Amino acid sequence: GLGRQLLDAALKHVSLWHGVEQIKLSVTAGNESAVHLYQSVGFVEVGRVPRALRIGSQYFDELIMLLVMG
Repeated sequence: GLGRQLLDAALKHVSLWHGVEQIKLSVTAGNESAVHLYQSVGFVEVGRVPRALRIGSQYFDELIMLLVMG
């Protein structure tokens, strides 16, 4: 849907920049739809920050994801 369109547009824009070798992002581990979207375009998990986000009394890990360009 819309998230995929926005991600595709952003990656197309970045691909026009010379010298960009990788893109790093972080996402809440509980956001499975976003994680799946990022993985579908080639992002891989390279790290995790345990309990990085607290919402109410619940804690969530932060995933660090990386896409190598080219």
